[in-house]
Amino acid sequence: MAIEPFVLIVADHGNRIFSVEGPMVNDNPWSKPVVDAKEGGTRDIRCFVPGGPARHDVDIAAREYQREYDYTRVDPGSIVRRTLW
Repeated sequence: MAIEPFVLIVADHGNRIFSVEGPMVNDNPWSKPVVDAKEGGTRDIRCFVPGGPARHDVDIAAREYQREYDYTRVDPGSIVRRTLW
């Protein structure tokens, strides 16, 4: 069964910024960098896949996240960089 592409929101709550990564079919390369940043103890970074139409659309995801949290959107890959295999 094929996986539909989705987007991933990476949020840095300490700095009130977020990026929208993707679309992608595998978020595993983002897991380790996010965990490493959190375990360093200096950054409150989290990631998640949004629901509804935002799940598949970068622009909708960014607009909804910005409207809900009033964070500043930054370029993809600027909060953490994904792990390359």
